[in-house]
Amino acid sequence: QGDTKTHDPQGDTKTYDPQEDTKTYDPQGDTKTYDPQEDTKTYDPQEDTKTHDPQGDTKTHDPQGDTKTYDPQEDTKTYDPQGDTKTHDPQGDTKTHDPQGDTKT
Repeated sequence: QGDTKTHDPQGDTKTYDPQEDTKTYDPQGDTKTYDPQEDTKTYDPQEDTKTHDPQGDTKTHDPQGDTKTYDPQEDTKTYDPQGDTKTHDPQGDTKTHDPQGDTKT
């Protein structure tokens, strides 16, 4: 007797709410508004062209800076005729001839 659980069919059923079960479909929220304005990049031919400045293009030639100063002083090597001559010692130049050592017995 104490073993049987009373079955209440009322408490057993979950109320079915079709409202809760269906997700509201909002076609408005689903579509991304297409803004052709946003999609197109404005083409600015001004921005596209690199201005060519013929002024900036030319390298100024400074004939002043172009010439190396010529210093004839720096260019000439001092010639020292003194250092150029080798002293000739006629003394050291002669070989003594020893007629003694020259003869074979």
